[in-house]
Amino acid sequence: MRPITKTQFKIGLNCLLKLRHARPFGDRAKAYPQSASQNDMLRLLAEGGGAVEALWRQREPGYVGPVGREDAAEASMEAIRSAVERSRASGKMIPLYEITIMHGDFLARIDLLRVSEAKLQIVEMKAKSVVSADAADEGNEILGKISITKTGDKRTILKSWIPYLQDLAFQKVLLGHWLDVNGNKVGLRPNTLIEPGMILVNKSGNAKNEDTLGNFKTDYSIDKHGHPRAHVAYVGAGCPNTELLVEMTGMSAIIKRIEENARADDQAFKDKGISDCMEMMANVIRKGQWPDAASRLTSSCKNCEFRTSGSAPNGFDECWGTPRPTYHVLTLPRVTTKQVASALKQADSHSALVSDVAKSDVTQSQIPVWDCLQATPPNPIVSSQFKNADFRNAKLRKSDSDEPCYFLDFECAPYPIPRRVGGKPYEWLPFQFEAHKLPSFSADLDQRVRLEGFLDLTSDDPRTGFLRGLRAQLGDRGVIYHWHHYEETVLKKLREWLTSTASDVPPDAAELVKFIDSLFVDSSTKQQGRLCDLHKVANKAFYHPSMLGSYSIKKVLPVAWEQATIREHFVPGHHCAGDPETYGHPHDPYLALPSLPQSFLEAVGGIEALREIERAFEDPGQPDAMKNGGMAMLFYHYVRMFGGADRPEIVAQFKNYCGLDSAAMVMVFRYMTDIVPGFSASPSAFTEAKDG
Repeated sequence: MRPITKTQFKIGLNCLLKLRHARPFGDRAKAYPQSASQNDMLRLLAEGGGAVEALWRQREPGYVGPVGREDAAEASMEAIRSAVERSRASGKMIPLYEITIMHGDFLARIDLLRVSEAKLQIVEMKAKSVVSADAADEGNEILGKISITKTGDKRTILKSWIPYLQDLAFQKVLLGHWLDVNGNKVGLRPNTLIEPGMILVNKSGNAKNEDTLGNFKTDYSIDKHGHPRAHVAYVGAGCPNTELLVEMTGMSAIIKRIEENARADDQAFKDKGISDCMEMMANVIRKGQWPDAASRLTSSCKNCEFRTSGSAPNGFDECWGTPRPTYHVLTLPRVTTKQVASALKQADSHSALVSDVAKSDVTQSQIPVWDCLQATPPNPIVSSQFKNADFRNAKLRKSDSDEPCYFLDFECAPYPIPRRVGGKPYEWLPFQFEAHKLPSFSADLDQRVRLEGFLDLTSDDPRTGFLRGLRAQLGDRGVIYHWHHYEETVLKKLREWLTSTASDVPPDAAELVKFIDSLFVDSSTKQQGRLCDLHKVANKAFYHPSMLGSYSIKKVLPVAWEQATIREHFVPGHHCAGDPETYGHPHDPYLALPSLPQSFLEAVGGIEALREIERAFEDPGQPDAMKNGGMAMLFYHYVRMFGGADRPEIVAQFKNYCGLDSAAMVMVFRYMTDIVPGFSASPSAFTEAKDG
């Protein structure tokens, strides 16, 4: 049989049926596509792992193995044999990159293998970040969750780290089996010590001249299968003392714990060690004895990587069946495995509804969703408190009659390798904001103004210009509406920078800090700040069945767009100055956003490659348009690496998308002030209300 890779092994630990989806099975010649298997180009733009590896390889040069399976395994064996001889002669450990180890039914490609006559070090390189001071003490970062028990401190492994540790433990076990058979061939003893470690991003590091992103060359090519392959090479002068990456050592104890108990999610491997899991997994594949799907259906299926978009068959459909109803049980927000089981008692997996969940199993926050779906047809729900005008105005932070209202949206694009000297990995560098303004809380939508906004696609540090533009355009009066906590988080990060001792703090930092402070609640005086999160208000105010359990602005906007009294102020011919000609779609303005440049689509592998970003953000529309924050981040990194920032059509992409996000808040705001109070339990009454 085809070898089980380390990626497939981790998938199998999570769910055996996912492992079946990840491999050819029966009359299926190819594995099902999965959203986690992003192509090289998308990984480069989204994660920056290629740049992390290129930086370390520059710091510690060494042999790089070829791609492939059998050929790569043979070449790797020869590379290890040669490294043992060189180590014996020099007394040093010899670094080898991308070494392929194949033994029995399993195969692993090792990021970095350091070789000596007495010891092998397996090192995983990840774009995951840690604090440098924690690197020598695995307890601080990986064993960070401490429970106090009667028998003393019980340290448990953080769940977010388990997949990384499973990966490393699998490689260690496989390499040990490989050594038992091949150790003599390469000049090593079968019981040679194998030591695990990780190279991670040091989030407290500061970039020097030699290790900023400008020292890397990125390009891409298309392989024989038509898949884009990104290439990252270090072209700088050298960076032997970079602070951006850190090596995590002393991991033998924690990896041993995973070897003894893999922490698998699939019930077949509960409390089993890595070696036992490997043997059991191989037997399942050889015999084709896969578990029944009904025994594996849980709430985690909602985020299954085999739940891919498009009309092609996928693994999720194979497990859950088709066709599924609009209000399937997995559309229940924060759905639990207990609730899934409750619904499945009432219906088959492909027809189980939110309304099939027993009422006794529904949480307080889920009640509006569950209640609205009990009726046929489903009815929109409004909280009883929100029907009260005084309460509604208080929640929406009604300003004085002469104070304006602003609607604000930010875009950021964090990256592991900074672009500027002194920069930190994954720092928050906002490069864009868009805002709309109403002259007062009760102003007609005809009086809406689109502000100038801010967009910087060229400079390495746009923070000062961003803040100055924000302060100038939003003034010092009026409520500022935003959606979710993202804008607040960015502003707090900027405040931390402005009050630090960094050399790049601008001379007007004190004034900018004063401006930021005015936006937040003053804890000492209890004075209300200017910011108001519309997402929190909407979440407590109403629910519409077409939102399918989501309060993403992309799900809420089409509900507001149904209202003719709102729509008529945004469609072409009725827009305010600066609006793009993209609000004309009859059902959803996001569906009218223009297509991304063909060069970008080709570089990332076409529309199909972007469909999973669309699904991950639960956004509607065509995947060839920029219409969510993930797509904006990818396109920003693409423009910075491959050029095009000065092209008008590229500038328009960012302006149109971010401008629509802020305009959407205006629409939803007016929807909550004027339309939501008219909701009724009667479907006909709602129809009358939405028709204006």
